[in-house]
Amino acid sequence: MLQTLREGCARSATFRAIVEQLEVTSTIVYVEHGVCGFGHFKACLPNAITVVGNTRFLRIIVEPGTGGAEQLALLGHELQHALEIARAPNIRSADDVSSLFQRIGRSPHCPQGMPACYETSEALAIGDAVLAEVLKSQKTKRR
Repeated sequence: MLQTLREGCARSATFRAIVEQLEVTSTIVYVEHGVCGFGHFKACLPNAITVVGNTRFLRIIVEPGTGGAEQLALLGHELQHALEIARAPNIRSADDVSSLFQRIGRSPHCPQGMPACYETSEALAIGDAVLAEVLKSQKTKRR
């Protein structure tokens, strides 16, 4: 996943800006392959959070087989969620994460059997921006 993060930074100014903002926080984000949302989502940031002293650890899961521009857009979207948590120093538990997203997000139609899920306008916009920038970089690369 490190190569994917590097590719995102190289191909999208928006992606790079989020990574740079996260780097100056006390929040560490791990990105790994896996399945989330009972298989309903291709990427997610579980509410689980680990706290050691002042450092908080989060995890982003990306479904194996997701690649290219779509993967970078999904990852940018989830990194924005991590940044939303990183900007709120009082978030120190899964319940705190849930409360934050209930407060700053909106609840779209959740897949059947899923617990409450929330989405933020910023993360949606970031995903769209990253996708547009990556697709533009592909077109520029082909010329």
